[in-house]
Amino acid sequence: MKRPVLLLALAAAILSVLAWLVFESSIPVEEISSSALTTSETLQEVAPAPETSSAESGTRVRVGRPSLRPAHDSLLPRPGNGLELGVRMRVLGPDGPCAGLKLTVSPYSWTSSGWSRPDPNSFAVRTDHIGFVLIPLRLVDASDPMLLALEEADASALQAIVVVPGFPAGRWLELGDVQLEALGPLVTGTVVDDAGQPIAAAKVDVVGQIRPELIPNPDSNRTDQSWEARSRRGMSWSALSNAKGRFELRAPAFCSDLELRATAHGWPSAKPQICRSGSRDVLIVMRRGGGLEGRVLLSPMMRREDVKLTIQYEPLTGEEQTGEQLGAALSADGAWSAQGLRPGKWRIGISDSRVFTWEPLAPILEAFVVAGETTRVPDIDLTHGVHILNIEVVDAMGLPVPSATGTFHGPGSYENNDIVVQKGRATLMTRYPSVDAWFGGPGYMCEHVPNLRDGVRVVLHAAPQVELALQNLAALPPEPYQLCVQLDSGRGADNWILGEISNSPVVGFDRRGRATVEMRSMGNVRILLYVRREGSEGNAQMEFLSSAIGGPIEIRSPTQTAPIPVNLDAESVKSALLRLTKAR
Repeated sequence: MKRPVLLLALAAAILSVLAWLVFESSIPVEEISSSALTTSETLQEVAPAPETSSAESGTRVRVGRPSLRPAHDSLLPRPGNGLELGVRMRVLGPDGPCAGLKLTVSPYSWTSSGWSRPDPNSFAVRTDHIGFVLIPLRLVDASDPMLLALEEADASALQAIVVVPGFPAGRWLELGDVQLEALGPLVTGTVVDDAGQPIAAAKVDVVGQIRPELIPNPDSNRTDQSWEARSRRGMSWSALSNAKGRFELRAPAFCSDLELRATAHGWPSAKPQICRSGSRDVLIVMRRGGGLEGRVLLSPMMRREDVKLTIQYEPLTGEEQTGEQLGAALSADGAWSAQGLRPGKWRIGISDSRVFTWEPLAPILEAFVVAGETTRVPDIDLTHGVHILNIEVVDAMGLPVPSATGTFHGPGSYENNDIVVQKGRATLMTRYPSVDAWFGGPGYMCEHVPNLRDGVRVVLHAAPQVELALQNLAALPPEPYQLCVQLDSGRGADNWILGEISNSPVVGFDRRGRATVEMRSMGNVRILLYVRREGSEGNAQMEFLSSAIGGPIEIRSPTQTAPIPVNLDAESVKSALLRLTKAR
């Protein structure tokens, strides 16, 4: 009788081990439910923990840590195995465990350009019958930190913050208790005028400085301090004041210091105020401003919607550069007005509203604003001295080039002014009868037109292809990273559009070390090399190989057939790859 009992016990043990192995290796993350794991036997322990029992299920559970309040963090250790990360925790509300409730998990990741927005990566999970939840996390890189905001979907005011700086030592990790609590005010206050009267419907924009303990240590070799500054300032909110001028903003405690700026219709922007997160009764004083009015005289060939009037504040010596700027619409007869302007000197400019331009259509007009008054400025006359240039942009067959674009500047000036081509035609407004212009586009050579006048037809020629051959195949980075190349004409230093149409697009070397590049410029060009993740286009996903190869090369013939050799040291690629992974 003993042998069958022993055999049954052994079989049960073997089945338990097999079930555990199947669970660890074959269950997809999407199919893991919280109720599937109510004990800690299959989870890696962080620290010894007291045992508790559930009267509902009779199952013993381990609570690895004391309750965490929303403003506190729990740091998980880093591993080294690169396995997918899973974290289990028990979620507590004000009345105890949150059983059978839906949670929204919003991860925040930190990149070289700042904090990512959580919405595209948010997902939902549900706690089990005793409040436990199992959250699978997918991190882009093991060195990336991640901030998790837990929000109880049925009562969105209940939240908590958990920090996960990297992978744990094992596949799953027992976190312990996470306490959801009602959000406290991030900042409250009142908006008043200079007489102390409340201002209703004032918009208060709040920008937060990320708490230092939430920021991973930046690369010690990186000297660009603006990188750290951009990363620290990534959270922003806004609130409106009520009839009594009061405003209140509730949000998770991500930030330490806050910067507040108040704006209201008919009032100058208030000076920014710095306060601590959680500050109460912040007083924002908005001082009364003045106004400007005037008229723009248009020629019969002009449409008022094609003309942009810009008013920009000129700060006094030693005064903070606020960048205050606004536009004023023209009425049917060209009249315009602007109210709620800060007292002081303002600059009034007129430009083409259809494109980006630095050259105004008329000399800049200066005016002074007085608080409580509206100042009339002289008329701005565009009936004389403004030229309208109508041009065509075609290919070698005389067909319109719809993808073309361009840039121009007037005589004696190097300011950048865009040219938008639609269906092979473009219209320019300028103070000069002729301008110095450049045209190009995808698949075409960059063409210089030094004397562009009204009625000119610009012909663009197809860009030839040139092949580059990497001499040292050991310099190719491992997948999923890619070595990329670009031919740089050197013309885009001060003119972004000119660089776009004269430089080749960035292309990647294949695993044979070959890359075919579109050649948009002749003469001396530089070979720029980068390392990036395959499929990514953003600058944050690319690392430039500085001083990796020699100086510029000379390309004189558009029919060059011999591949251009590229000599590259493998060590420079390894260094760039290391910088890229750290920056991400």
